[in-house]
Amino acid sequence: MKFLMPAALWALLGVAVLIIIYIIRSRHDDYILSSTYIWRLSERFQKNRLPLQRLRQFLLFLLQLLLIAGIAVTAAHPAKILYGANVSYALIIDSSASMNIADGMGITRFERALSRVSEFAETLNYGSDLSVILAADSPSYLIRRASSKNDIDKALDSAKCSMGHSDIPAALSLAQGLYEETGAVSIVLYTDTDYETVRNIETVDMRDESDWNVAITSLNYEVVEGGFNFFGEALSMGLDTVLTASLTLDGKVIDAKRIEFADGEYTPFVFEQPGLATFERATVTLSAKDGLAEDNFYCVCRMQKLPANILICGLTPYYIQSVFEADERCTVTVAEYPDADLMAGFDFYIFDGCLPVSMPEDGAVWFIDPVESVNLDLSSLGIILGDTIEDELAIVMPTDASGEAFKVLTDGITLTDAALNIHKRLIIDSTWETILTCGEDPAYITKRMPNGLRISMLAFDLHASNIPMLSDFIGMTQNLLENSMPKILYETDFELGSSVPMSVLPFCESFYVVTPDEEIITFPTDGIRVQLKPEKPGIYSAMQTMYTGVARYVDFFVHMPVSESLPQTGGFIGVAMTAAQHEAMTSEASEGAEELKRWFAAALLILLLAEWGVYYYDRI
Repeated sequence: MKFLMPAALWALLGVAVLIIIYIIRSRHDDYILSSTYIWRLSERFQKNRLPLQRLRQFLLFLLQLLLIAGIAVTAAHPAKILYGANVSYALIIDSSASMNIADGMGITRFERALSRVSEFAETLNYGSDLSVILAADSPSYLIRRASSKNDIDKALDSAKCSMGHSDIPAALSLAQGLYEETGAVSIVLYTDTDYETVRNIETVDMRDESDWNVAITSLNYEVVEGGFNFFGEALSMGLDTVLTASLTLDGKVIDAKRIEFADGEYTPFVFEQPGLATFERATVTLSAKDGLAEDNFYCVCRMQKLPANILICGLTPYYIQSVFEADERCTVTVAEYPDADLMAGFDFYIFDGCLPVSMPEDGAVWFIDPVESVNLDLSSLGIILGDTIEDELAIVMPTDASGEAFKVLTDGITLTDAALNIHKRLIIDSTWETILTCGEDPAYITKRMPNGLRISMLAFDLHASNIPMLSDFIGMTQNLLENSMPKILYETDFELGSSVPMSVLPFCESFYVVTPDEEIITFPTDGIRVQLKPEKPGIYSAMQTMYTGVARYVDFFVHMPVSESLPQTGGFIGVAMTAAQHEAMTSEASEGAEELKRWFAAALLILLLAEWGVYYYDRI
């Protein structure tokens, strides 16, 4: 035993004071009596009581002495030495999405882990401390080196389980950092993952036999003749079952079917919609009362084809004008000359055989058969017009092209037998990407400007080639239209935990995102790109309003990591520990103490009652 506050032992001087009091105090009192007869009788009676009275007085003295000594010892905080107990404990709680799976009683694995940590804190010995680390995608301390159970419980009350991955190695690094401070750290990981090898840590399995979860792991669509097909896979873990899956298109349930699941096996499903003309959002939902609802649905959001306001300048723009006027999304304005008062308010500017006085700033630009002009210096764009070549040449895709622009602008086209008989030689800098060539010369080039708008150029007159006669001509112009103006998003399916990159469209006045909880997140409009870090799965809507009042929007789906819906397995986890640190964990050098103050206080209460009883009996 040792004393945590040994200075309080000075109170033992009270024992000496008690002894002095007993020595100097009077042993009898003098009384004047009228007769000696009673006194003689009393004296004879006292002689008979004297041995017992002396015993009571001694017992009273002893009890008072023990009370004083007990008070001094209790104030000094007596404690029992516990070897191997003066240890810093690092308890790591896995907060990955799979820890949200609930058992048959509705208690999640994460809640069970919090309860286990709270129970651990209750058994913490004096001299030891406890750190709790929440292992999310970016691990952090919930509480650090605490010994008060109330403080630990308050920290646990603030803990929330994520819907993404957890970075267990980073959490172990945080725990290992405590070695430098304490020299002895015991690490416990509360998780639902099976690890093949564990070193220098203890793992506690948070799974329950009643756990059951079903998840949709993928959803896609394909265009078929006269409609669409929606297909994907689902997985049940822990139970053979039959569930109803429903298909919702743009907020309306249009189909449902029963799906039979075998435990642990992927089950494919298909919804055929032959009469469907178009859709924006398609969602498949499983009706299941399983352990986790957030992976019971999956949504595919179709990229919106935005309307476009197009200006075409040229004397004979028949081919290009007819293609865009046939597209119901396009509003086409045609002018013979690129007057300065027309150089604003359009999404797409096409200059066929002419150049503008200055470059438009609010839309994409397509030059067709460029000419020398005093109005616009093409060298400022990195282009020099060379000689005019009159030769019949094939128009082909370069064999070494692999850039992103090449992929999107040639998507779905082959340009078989495309040819021309006259073109201009273009001398370009490295900022341009060649999409088509004729001979050794670039015939179709493009580049993206810093504001996200695309500038493209055809080095020939469409009337001098057979491209307008080919079926690929419509696809080529559609690809250019779709990829010349920046998009808010270039994909609509994201995994929780990843960032969602979004483009700020030119001349955007307001930009916000609506979350699945209908929370509105606003973004600045003075940049080019912004990032969103979703915190929960569901359908999000990104909205931008232009200075013209036109609104642009796109929906996108954020889903749980598919791996979190599967049985969790892992390879090796562990921490490095030196020989000295390992010895500190197992030797008597890491001693702690368990306070005995409450036991001494109880003994003092018993002594006090005994002393009072003896004193009272002696006074009778």
